[in-house]
Amino acid sequence: MSDYQDFCKTYGGSANDSDFMDNWLDKYARDAGTEKKVTPYTKNPELISTNILPKGKLIHMVKLTGRKPAKALKVIWDIKLENDQSCNKANYLSGRDYEDPARWFIAKGFTVRSMKENNHWFQVAFKDSNEATALSDKQKREYESIAFESGFRAKK
Repeated sequence: MSDYQDFCKTYGGSANDSDFMDNWLDKYARDAGTEKKVTPYTKNPELISTNILPKGKLIHMVKLTGRKPAKALKVIWDIKLENDQSCNKANYLSGRDYEDPARWFIAKGFTVRSMKENNHWFQVAFKDSNEATALSDKQKREYESIAFESGFRAKK
């Protein structure tokens, strides 16, 4: 079973359901501290193009605590999406805060989108191409050494 299939199963969906992620985002993606949904539309065409993640897109997903400062709990590397996925209602992260877990990805040129679900934040990191999104084992270990305080190892 793929990581994406595991993710879908965890939230009562199916990887074969092309509407699963849209429905998931509609239900759970909220602006921190409010029930108001985020509207990420912008005049910047690069950001608009990241609202749809196409089938086959390579992403990395990080699960974090739901309170500040958020701490990484788990990372799943190299998820290849099995269907197109909408990110219309997910936050864009800037990584300006020193304690922001997305900072490492953003410093490396990734786009990071974030959504909250059941008292946990989930971050999705990606670049324009799968080749650019792919990380070496050394880079993955570097992120893990910064993100996890107790020697946690990511799911392969």
